[in-house]
Amino acid sequence: MNVLIGQTLELARGLRREAEEVIDLRPFLEDVAAPHPRVRVEVAAPPTARVAPLALQRALRNLLENAARYAPERPIDLRAETSPAACGSACSTAVPASPMTASTG
Repeated sequence: MNVLIGQTLELARGLRREAEEVIDLRPFLEDVAAPHPRVRVEVAAPPTARVAPLALQRALRNLLENAARYAPERPIDLRAETSPAACGSACSTAVPASPMTASTG
């Protein structure tokens, strides 16, 4: 636990920058959503994105925990999709940006 806290503080202070990786979004999002049975995961093509995995995992877990806490009776949708309107010039790169949304349905 102390290691996680230390890493989080380093990232927050900007002392350590996590390397970006190309990941397969479906298994990544399914793993993040696994503790929450009400989460429905949807990944539109292309299914990969260049991300800082630990930072994204922390952010999504926080969002899902808040959704579960504050909307306890509603389904939670976690959706990743790419569109030129959402990512602008990043969509022209080899690995498009993938905006992700979490909503309660």
